[in-house]
Amino acid sequence: MTAKTTQFQPYSDFNFTSLYCWSGETASEIALLNNNIVIRLPHYLDGSKVYSVMGTHKIDETLLELLAHTDDLSLVPDVVINNIKNPEMFTVNEDPDNHDYLYDIEKLSTLEGADYKKLRNKVNKFERDHSEHDLKIIVTTTIHSDRAKNIRAIDEKWKKLHTGESLDIRSERQALEKLLENSDKLNLIIVELLIDGEIKAFSINELLAEGYAICHFEKALKEHHDYLATYFVKIVAQEIKKHGCRFVNWEQDLGLEGLRHSKLSYRPALMLKKYSVSTSSKIGQKLNDI
Repeated sequence: MTAKTTQFQPYSDFNFTSLYCWSGETASEIALLNNNIVIRLPHYLDGSKVYSVMGTHKIDETLLELLAHTDDLSLVPDVVINNIKNPEMFTVNEDPDNHDYLYDIEKLSTLEGADYKKLRNKVNKFERDHSEHDLKIIVTTTIHSDRAKNIRAIDEKWKKLHTGESLDIRSERQALEKLLENSDKLNLIIVELLIDGEIKAFSINELLAEGYAICHFEKALKEHHDYLATYFVKIVAQEIKKHGCRFVNWEQDLGLEGLRHSKLSYRPALMLKKYSVSTSSKIGQKLNDI
């Protein structure tokens, strides 16, 4: 699958680690159809079955065959939409709740320029307030039992503060557990921030091909300091940059308003757009032409 996906932009839904971790009680499935990647995975919020496809080969035929088995396809990358030959046969709707946020790591690592002034001020404020505190950054590639315990504790504290607007807690906890249990098999960079000896934030990122990375989990305890998360974003970007990465995918906001506001504030370089696809009422007029 990796060889197939590296020819496209790094859509989070087609990332093997993400598919594995978010597979839930029913494993995600991957197949090839007309040399295109087809996936079935649980919906990130309600767990319902979702079908999607990525590729450029015989797209009309591929979509029709898949839509014979499901009412619609979700999380469909724009590269698929751009290769539809007969658009009148399909109903295509943009799905902004599931667009991936792609960021320039160089810009996140410095926060320089007018667009980042507010964020830069927050980082400066955080650093001033911690001038007499011990800030320690730990960077590892695997998560041993003691670190896993710390990460679980931060995740638990974070969830208690964000119960009003977050992913399904049970599903996210299962996904994180799978990642923690298999960290030694994945190409990960784990960054932890300790303040006066206590862990206050963690970020788990995967290094991908072509200078990309994807952030699978990142949590920072805002009750410690309002600007802790902003400071930590900059630190994590600096660490990822050391590994030759140029862009990082922060995945989708799922329509959660607070998450969307936060992600937009960091000035994404690009949105990886996705769509839903179903058959059009005009399909009968075109079937014989394909």
